Amino acid sequence: MYIVYAHFGSQIPKYLLRNISNIAENIPNYSVVLLSDQSKSRKLNPSVQYMMVKHDLIWGQIQEKLGHPKDFRKNFWFTSLIRLYELGKFATASNLKLIHIESDVILSNDFPFDKFLSIDELLAFPVFNQTMGIASTLFINGKEGGKLLMEWCISAAMDNSKTTDMLILGDLFRNHESKIKILPSFVDLKTDSSFDIELNFHATKNLKQFGGIFDGLEIGQYIFGEDPRNNRGFSLLRNRNPYGFLQIEKAKFEFLNGRSFPYLSDMQGNLYPVFSMHLHSKNLALFEKNNSRIIAKYFNDLKLPQKKVLYPRTLINSIFAGIKRRAKFLFL
Repeated sequence: MYIVYAHFGSQIPKYLLRNISNIAENIPNYSVVLLSDQSKSRKLNPSVQYMMVKHDLIWGQIQEKLGHPKDFRKNFWFTSLIRLYELGKFATASNLKLIHIESDVILSNDFPFDKFLSIDELLAFPVFNQTMGIASTLFINGKEGGKLLMEWCISAAMDNSKTTDMLILGDLFRNHESKIKILPSFVDLKTDSSFDIELNFHATKNLKQFGGIFDGLEIGQYIFGEDPRNNRGFSLLRNRNPYGFLQIEKAKFEFLNGRSFPYLSDMQGNLYPVFSMHLHSKNLALFEKNNSRIIAKYFNDLKLPQKKVLYPRTLINSIFAGIKRRAKFLFL
């Protein structure tokens, strides 16, 4: 089984290089791969298999169809979607199981890689809400799983110019429920919505299978802060994403058994280990090998009010990007 990271459209960031290096050193039993259309970084861990991706005709067809702003974070919406296409393409060609981990997702030392080997479904991922899945942790079951994902990306982009990677995964679950396994990312969902109840049934069932939580979006975003690129260099801590399932502000976390990652408690007091956390803030200190102290500090601050944190370099980059956009329009 492969552990696969993917990055397209811009220079490979430092946090990804640190993250993938940690995984490559700590997970010797699996091949770690980086897919990218960028030049290979000299700082890439030598044990990581680097695979240069060449743009095929599908890239141009999808980019032409999508209606998202291309100047947003170097064509973010397109590169996020094309990532799913390339992951499907890679799984189809290799015909091997793979787990894709998003670049800003960190994993616990006891991440249950082996449990993914027993998945029979073609794809597995967390859900974010009624309409969206999320590829923070995405399992693809060889050729058949890759083919389903690849073909769905193409058809979705052709049919809907506003589609995204998250909408594609949500549509896949609704249209191919028997072929999709939901990775548990929350506990104790209370709702009157029939669709939410159905999702909760799947997630609860799979919670027992995996024995823990895979953060889709909400834990890491709430605890460690939002992406500062979305707010001119400022990251807001302890701000719940209103569109997700997990009422994160009510969640109870505990640190036990020497784990650097917490356990999440349900309403009955059952504890489930958190296996992954999605770090939208891209704080480089959180991607260090010895990050247990800084992780604990963020969780110790959970009871404090919301807080804005400034990332100076992100602010400077945002200012220059704004100047560049204005200059471009002035000279049109």
